[in-house]
Amino acid sequence: PHENTAVCSTFNEDGRRLATGSWAGVLRIWDAENGQLVRRIRAHDARIAGVAFSPDSQRLATAGFDRTLKVWNSGTGALVRTIELDEGPATALAVDVNRALTGHRGGAIVLWDLCFRTQQELAMTQLLAMWDRSLINLYASPLRLSEEVVGSMVFSLLRVLAGSSLLVLFARVGFGF
Repeated sequence: PHENTAVCSTFNEDGRRLATGSWAGVLRIWDAENGQLVRRIRAHDARIAGVAFSPDSQRLATAGFDRTLKVWNSGTGALVRTIELDEGPATALAVDVNRALTGHRGGAIVLWDLCFRTQQELAMTQLLAMWDRSLINLYASPLRLSEEVVGSMVFSLLRVLAGSSLLVLFARVGFGF
């Protein structure tokens, strides 16, 4: 049983798991066949407004009145991702394999691309790291700007050729091309 009122619930796709969210921000995952508590997670600092399994039942999303959307590994209970909700607390939640949809009091409906956002953050981090290294190299090396640009282009071309060569090799070995 919940210490506080359960305010939202959902079954996973095959009906074997039930997830409930409480007024106190606690997420519980239950074995729907025998009613046993599988996992208890202190998910949010405020009421959980919505809970939803992904269709593959691998992830579980919760939306809280603490203005966050959280994605959990439904098997381990590990927090996968936290998204700050700019539109305020979510009042509705739906999830598919790669996206979440949140509804908000002011009428806003926001579609979150869970995979792309993670990839975008990773790409941006890598881009900034490269930019920092390039600026340091530009100011610390005795190369002229034109030499730096030509060197970068040649190195990029060599990387593309090396990668393509590996792909051709794998295609020939693996598929007989």
